[in-house]
Amino acid sequence: MGMTSQLVEELLDTRFKDIPNRARERMQRLFIDTVGTTYGGLPVSGRELLDYARSVGGTPEAVVLGGGFKTSSQLAAGVNAQLARSLDFEETGPGIHIGPSLVHTVLAVGQQVGAGGTEMLATACVTYEINGRFHYARYDGDIQRHINLCLAMATSRLLGLDARTTNLAVGLAWGYPVRQSQLLNPPEPKRISHLGMGNLFLCHDGIQAALLASHGYGEMPDELDRRLKEYDVDSMGTSPAPFSYTAGEIQLKPWPSSRLSQGGIQLSLELMEDHGIAVEEVDRITVHLPDIYLRPHQYDPSPNTYWEGIYSVQWGTALGILGVEPGHDWFSEERFADPTSRAMARRIEIVEDPEGSKVFAARRFHEVRNTVELHARGSTFTKSALMYDILGSPGCPMPEAMFEDKFHRLTDPAMGYDQAETLLRALHDLASISDANDLAELF
Repeated sequence: MGMTSQLVEELLDTRFKDIPNRARERMQRLFIDTVGTTYGGLPVSGRELLDYARSVGGTPEAVVLGGGFKTSSQLAAGVNAQLARSLDFEETGPGIHIGPSLVHTVLAVGQQVGAGGTEMLATACVTYEINGRFHYARYDGDIQRHINLCLAMATSRLLGLDARTTNLAVGLAWGYPVRQSQLLNPPEPKRISHLGMGNLFLCHDGIQAALLASHGYGEMPDELDRRLKEYDVDSMGTSPAPFSYTAGEIQLKPWPSSRLSQGGIQLSLELMEDHGIAVEEVDRITVHLPDIYLRPHQYDPSPNTYWEGIYSVQWGTALGILGVEPGHDWFSEERFADPTSRAMARRIEIVEDPEGSKVFAARRFHEVRNTVELHARGSTFTKSALMYDILGSPGCPMPEAMFEDKFHRLTDPAMGYDQAETLLRALHDLASISDANDLAELF
């Protein structure tokens, strides 16, 4: 059996009971977190994206979160996933930020077909798993190459397509031009795309590929088998150690900043607490990170606008150290004008950790090490930890109270505490929902 057929068979045959408990639990948290970050994106770009969705229209199949209306599943998924990216507060894991696109594809197509909660969770888990294997197996490191392809697979399963048609959907999705342009061609400083990961287009393309195949369009079966030289084929069969399923690697963010730099915030706070160091005593903080954080737009000690701020590692580290409540206040005009915040950001120094660069290049994100040197009182205090053990990672999940507080901070402004709490409880009980449309009423 070829690689394409093998992956399609696994996609269609895996049942909810076949998935390890840890992977199911972290996927359920991903659904909750993604819905929260979607509402969190409304104040940033909700007006433009919702106006766009209304103007395009479409068959009312799925809800646009925060919009109070339905549109086609592919448009709803794309707009919702793009909103979820607007605060840089979303998931990280194998394949780089597939979470918003995957969750909203599953929710939107789930509404279109009336899928139950266990089927949506199972579809999301097995798709995340396949995307994670692509992430590790691809030789050239283009880890975004497969997101729309995997969204086509998730859609195919929810639509009930057979193996042959799903195989054709994979071939169609491969034909769409997807590149990790942000990494291969990093933007100039102060020139930041609002699209981020391009979730709007990824969802549209993935769902469209499955829909086209379902109507008999396309005839490129076994497309991945013609590209085996681009992959370590042996690693495509099972999850890499130490995880039994790549959904177990999902990392969620306590702070709205690049995930693999968040150890700098946590370790700085721990050093200050361990040694009784006050904020005003901090002279300088040196954070050792992979070389990606020295690239333009992420290395910016003096951001001035919202989009500059959400990508600046120095700004995120500074606001975390200052104890500002994580969320929109990090990137307000008042915050950018605050001299204390700006002074702290200028005290953050980012230097390369060569070993971290190697681990990042190998795409072993949970093995990336964050090291902090905090300079205060004429002394240097040092602490280090792997990302696997940083808050929000598999080895150190956010405590439930912190996790739910993040959800409420992002959703309450849009719907009020009581409705947000009702939605949160429903998402916690996602596996018991019999029809995605029952959940969608709460959106």
